[in-house]
Amino acid sequence: VTNYFAQLKVAIPLLMEEHHVPGLSIAVVNKKKVIFSASYGYSDLSKTTHITPTTRFSVQSVSKTYTAFGFMLAVQDGKVSLDDPLKKYVPAFSVKHKDGQDYSHDITFRHLLKHRSGLAHEAPVGNNFAYGALEEHIHSINDTFLRFKPDEQYSYSNLGIDLVAYALEQIYNRPFDEYMKEKVFIPLEMTNSTFN
Repeated sequence: VTNYFAQLKVAIPLLMEEHHVPGLSIAVVNKKKVIFSASYGYSDLSKTTHITPTTRFSVQSVSKTYTAFGFMLAVQDGKVSLDDPLKKYVPAFSVKHKDGQDYSHDITFRHLLKHRSGLAHEAPVGNNFAYGALEEHIHSINDTFLRFKPDEQYSYSNLGIDLVAYALEQIYNRPFDEYMKEKVFIPLEMTNSTFN
């Protein structure tokens, strides 16, 4: 194993150069022990800020796992059920379907978490290409169309998880990032992680 990590230390900078990666940080963990960690490169293209073990990176879709975990803690606390309709906590939620029917009342948290709600991948506001406040983002979902009826098929959707996060805000009457910090990140000793 030691030889592997020695080779990795040599290979990573070469691969970074080949693939034009300005910086990265890596940690390999075996159960509760870190067996390898290293940081390479810069957090900016002007090469002024070195990557360190505490440099924050956007984890993108890995955040869905943490959001789902945070939601399941709310289920465990008896605050919500997987089979509750989303509209119970987000009454203004509405979404169109090509057949003219309103399926908004049928979408449950189970559908959202399993990517079986029928929601599109992105919303007009707050997607990967156009940012806005969470409230604006959630409201803009009302301008989208379902791709299929709830639970009819699987389709990966950022919107489903965003709606789960927004519902947690409504359930606990506090910002999602504060809820996640208290319920997930602090207990897991993830002191450099945030949704803010």
